[in-house]
Amino acid sequence: MHNTCSKEDIIKYVDDAEEFAKLPNGPVKEAVKELKTLKTSSNGQYDQFLDDFENGVDLSKLGSGGVKAWEVAINSPIKTDVSWLTRIDNWLADGADAAKDTALKYLPQVIIDIENKSLQSSYYDQALENRVPATWKGKWVKNPELLLEEIPIKDRYWLKEST
Repeated sequence: MHNTCSKEDIIKYVDDAEEFAKLPNGPVKEAVKELKTLKTSSNGQYDQFLDDFENGVDLSKLGSGGVKAWEVAINSPIKTDVSWLTRIDNWLADGADAAKDTALKYLPQVIIDIENKSLQSSYYDQALENRVPATWKGKWVKNPELLLEEIPIKDRYWLKEST
């Protein structure tokens, strides 16, 4: 079996007992077990998981802990980043009650573009967008995910593997 499972592969392993039985014991089988549990809950998260990873996911890296970490990060922009999900899983394993807060606190809340003299902020407490020089443009972005979309992928430090 290849490492990356497509949406169709996941559905096959979750729904077909014979296909599930063929999986060797290990992280892939553990992830599928956790997805079976997710499917039986009536909150629709299984379908959301399939949609989030519609282009496939390496279940051998994700494992059951990664599925649980995905549930923690479900409303954040890091929910499909397996390296972050692994980190969250480690925090959960270490007993971190606030794993979601820990992960999200490393995401940027302010973008300063010096060349274009602009500041965008999703930081809610200080109204930073109103504290820019007169020749600058300040903007408050209510949805932090929209702010993150403004950052080029090459500059998204939170998506890079930790060393």
